[in-house]
Amino acid sequence: MIAMTDERADGPTSAGAGDDGRGGEGGDGRVSGRAVSVETVVIPDRGQWRVEIIVLFTDGVVRRRVGTFATRQRAEIWADLVRRAAERDIPWPPRGDGQA
Repeated sequence: MIAMTDERADGPTSAGAGDDGRGGEGGDGRVSGRAVSVETVVIPDRGQWRVEIIVLFTDGVVRRRVGTFATRQRAEIWADLVRRAAERDIPWPPRGDGQA
């Protein structure tokens, strides 16, 4: 699934979480673990299509809006590009023990 937002995603090591792009884990809004997986979603939003990236860390989850598009097709193309670029920084395959 693919999603869009008006905010810029800083990649799989970015800080912050939540739909508003402001929060994160802990008091300072940052996650400190390694990125384990990344996913993008496309969500209809007021007549347009929003792309969001969801990054799963070993100690939390970050969800950020990365773009808004007029057509669903463009949103899905962007979401696929963002997901593939973010996956480059994630060690694969995950070992399942929290270690990369």
